[in-house]
Amino acid sequence: MRQSLIVRFVPSSVRWNSNSFYLSLRDAVEGPDVSILRSEDDFIGLRWLFEHRRCVDVLHLHWLHYHYSGSGISRLVGSFKLVCKLLCARALGYRLIWTVHNLYPHDSTPDLLERFVRMAVANLAHVISVFCSEAAVRVRREFRCSNVVVIPHGPYSVVDEDLESRAHARALLGWNDKFVYLFFGAVRRYKGVESLVASFCAESTGDSRLLIVGRCSDEVLEMELRSRVRQLQGVQFVNAFLSEVELDRHLAACDVVVLPYRDVLTSGSVVRAMSAGRAVIAPEVGCIRSMVGNDAGITYSPIEADGLQAALGKARRLDLAAMGQVGRRKCAENSWLSIGEAFRRAYRGAP
Repeated sequence: MRQSLIVRFVPSSVRWNSNSFYLSLRDAVEGPDVSILRSEDDFIGLRWLFEHRRCVDVLHLHWLHYHYSGSGISRLVGSFKLVCKLLCARALGYRLIWTVHNLYPHDSTPDLLERFVRMAVANLAHVISVFCSEAAVRVRREFRCSNVVVIPHGPYSVVDEDLESRAHARALLGWNDKFVYLFFGAVRRYKGVESLVASFCAESTGDSRLLIVGRCSDEVLEMELRSRVRQLQGVQFVNAFLSEVELDRHLAACDVVVLPYRDVLTSGSVVRAMSAGRAVIAPEVGCIRSMVGNDAGITYSPIEADGLQAALGKARRLDLAAMGQVGRRKCAENSWLSIGEAFRRAYRGAP
């Protein structure tokens, strides 16, 4: 292996340039001794592996399901092709790193094929990186592997580090002085938005507001939410993608961020809210328990029927601004400089 390493992220096409985590990680690991190969393809093929075996050293895998999406025979074929290509990659001398963002795809129940693929990749990878110790335990247990290291999630860059003042942001958005709960990010079923609406309605006394803003590509879910919200006071659903500037404004204007996932391993949205200095309400699942704790927001048991509702009410009685600053400091402790160094060690096989 040459002194300077060439690394390819998988997937790696230009569409990932809008992913803040991807861009921050790429910038963190690149340096005099590591270069990231830009690619216009999200996939790796056998021909590519043979052609690049002497010029690319490391394949850094992220999300896997793009390689075997679909159903029936095409999914089966895609699954075995992925495993065969990674077997070939190892035989050709590539070093394989897999960052596990989630145990399984969020919107489906894992079957035997899904488990087989991920267990195979876990045991083919030289190193598996996860974002917290809780995730490490789950990955080792689920995929029966021992090659797991914890490299935390870095902070997100906030366009305006001080954000706008709450009053100014609210004036620009046309919000009144009610207490505002904010949900942001892609609207998908596993994120528990339906239960958030129900819990808000059960808890609200008319002096609060719930804003759900994010793109929903599930037409059925969108129709359900619009139908439900239309009948309610104090709930607004905006099916739209927010730019970073727009998101900063919404974060500045809200009182607390609510992310009621049913089950996740980690959450970039939690880190994004904390990086902006906003307290978070979220369930005690995956890395959220250690990320948020009891000082940067409110966590609740997802198996308690009224856990989310109680958390919404509790938020009104706490110093959320102070919690938000604690969260910001927690995120800042995981610098991209140290994260980049940790991945460079993993690329080289250093302890």
